[in-house]
Amino acid sequence: MAIDWEKVARTKVHAIQVQILDAVADGSELSPAQFARDKGIEVGKAGYHFRSLEADGFLRMTREQPVRGAVEHFYALSGRGAA
Repeated sequence: MAIDWEKVARTKVHAIQVQILDAVADGSELSPAQFARDKGIEVGKAGYHFRSLEADGFLRMTREQPVRGAVEHFYALSGRGAA
């Protein structure tokens, strides 16, 4: 799925959010924890940016998975983010 970068630019997203969108552009799903591990950032920071992109309509939550007493949320590109 292609990303509509013009829509992304109009929302003035953070550089981390651009990296998130790029990571899910192929139609895959990704969790903030996975992204944080891959990029070497804090899970809380990644989660903030995932939630922000979800609130702006670029990502949608696809599933939840219990992990060691917590719940890991997975996200994929939504219709707004697609070109």
